[in-house]
This record gives sequence, structure tokens and C-alpha cells, in this order.
Amino acid sequence: MSEKQPSSAASEERFAYLDGWRGLAILLVLIAHFWDIRVPTIGRMGVDLFFVLSGLLMSQILFEKRMPIGKFYRRRISRILPVFLLFVFTVWIGWSHLGTSWAELITTLTFTRTYYTHPMILHSVLPDVNLWSLNVEEHCYILLATIAAFSALRIRATFILFALAALTILAIKLHFIARSVVPYAYTTECASAGLLLSAGYRRFATKWTAPEWAAPLALGGAFLCYCGFAPWYARFMAGPPLLAFSVNHIQHSWKWVVAIFEWRPLRQLGILSYSIYLWQQIFLRYHTDFPYHTGVLFAVGTGAISFYLFEKPARTWINAHWQPKAGVMAPARA
Repeated sequence: MSEKQPSSAASEERFAYLDGWRGLAILLVLIAHFWDIRVPTIGRMGVDLFFVLSGLLMSQILFEKRMPIGKFYRRRISRILPVFLLFVFTVWIGWSHLGTSWAELITTLTFTRTYYTHPMILHSVLPDVNLWSLNVEEHCYILLATIAAFSALRIRATFILFALAALTILAIKLHFIARSVVPYAYTTECASAGLLLSAGYRRFATKWTAPEWAAPLALGGAFLCYCGFAPWYARFMAGPPLLAFSVNHIQHSWKWVVAIFEWRPLRQLGILSYSIYLWQQIFLRYHTDFPYHTGVLFAVGTGAISFYLFEKPARTWINAHWQPKAGVMAPARA
């Protein structure tokens, strides 16, 4: 028997609270950056929230809806690349006179900058340190799409994703042993645990309903993992799994909790979050020059302008004009 299809209202509700999660994630990043709050490390918590959201959505798209791989990549390209390229060339034109190399530009455009040091992304004169997290996400998109593309891997996707997430702990240990010049916290094999866990756990999350208190409790526990009194490894070993659980089950929580994530200002912040995340880095470099922390207002405002005048129109145009050739049939679902 086929499952009952969700109503349009239910679909809208789901997307509403997911936008609220994005809003919370970018809010944590902005607070950490512009108010210089390091304890707890809520900036990293915000980035990890983006990761687990990506894992949930990619698992949903690739393993539940079984979107064709070609369409998946077209959608990712239209979503990520236009405003990314605009941002990269803006900072390159604006700050390259301070001393950069063509190798730095090439590795930035190919999402390999967290592995090649000329200089390391954290030491660049360009205001683009935030791009490290995009490196992690793009690498994971390729990984998940590869798993989904081959039936032998797809039927074992849950095991593979959990195994890879577990191996991130070993990767962190190996980075310490090797004393790598690339900080472990910014490399894909060390930072992708939350995304991989969320993608794998999504396969179970749809099969049962968590208690109403479970997701908020997991979110609170995750917050504690990012606090200064928690051991350093808690934000890598415990924080991402708790966030992954919370993101996958928040819709089962009390109505007032879901209502917080559906709060319109938070949702709107989430809709703008990608553009805000990119452009805020420029204002972060000069945030001390803005009185009363008003730099964050310029960051959000620039992100909104970027979204409505460039990101959204570019994505719409690409999706409307970049279609597979007529006569090419989508692969049959197994």
C-alpha cells in the first residue's frame, strides 16, 4: 500500500520550520561574529546547524524523493554558484591589491582551499574565511550524490553514512598525530560528521515519532556541548549528533516550540541566510568601525539586497533555462 501523500499545507509547514532552523543558524553566526562571543562557541554551533540541515535535505532529495543526479546537480549549481561567484570576484577585485595569488583564486573557485595553503584560508588577506564551510558542503554533496547514483551503494547508504561519520573522529586524531598545517576543524573529513549523521539518521527519523520533549532536549544538550566548560571534543563528538536528532524531530515537539521556528522574522532570516552568510564576512572585517554594532545591520541588509536582486533571480533563470535535452529520459527508479 502506498503512503498517503502530504497535503500542501503540511508541506508548507515543513518548509516553514526548516527556514526557521536556517534563521537560527545564521543568527548564531552573526551573534558570534559581531558581538565577539566565543564562549559558548555559538558561531561553530551555527555552522554545524547548517551542516545537519544540509544532511537532512540532501538525504530527503537523493534517497527519499530519488531526484535524478543530473537534476540534483543543476539545482545545487543554481542555488550555490551564482552568488558565490559574485562574492568571490567582489572580494578579489576589492582586496587582491593587499597580496594574493592566482592559485588562491583557483582553489577558491574549485572548493579546494581548505587543503592547499597559499596561504591557508584562515590567513588570507581576502575577507573570505567563511568559505571553508562551503568547501565541506560541496564535497559532501558530491559524496552523497555518488552514493545515490549506484544502487549497490544506495541500498547500504545508511551504513555507509554512519561509518563515514564515525571515521571523522579517527580523522581528527590523525590530524593531531600528523600535526597538519591545515587545522582539522576546517577540513571535510573532520568537519562533516553532522552532515553525514543527519543524512544517515534521516533514513530512521521518518519511521517513528519522537516524544515532544526529545528534540528540544537534544537542542539544549547540543548547546551545552559548545559551551566553554565542555571538553573540546564534545562539539565534534556529541554536538553534531544531538543537532542532527533535533533537526530531524523538531516537528514532533510541542506546538509552541514549532511555532518559534515558524516565526516569520526567523523564517525570513533563514530565507536570506546564504547571501547573509557570504556578505557578512566583509562587514565583519571592519565591524569595529561601525558604532553600536551596526555592522550587523549592513551585513543583513546587503544579504537581503543580494538575495532579491541576484541570488533568487539567477536561480530562477537557471532552473527555467537549463533543462535536459528533449528525448533524454530520466533513469527509472529501482
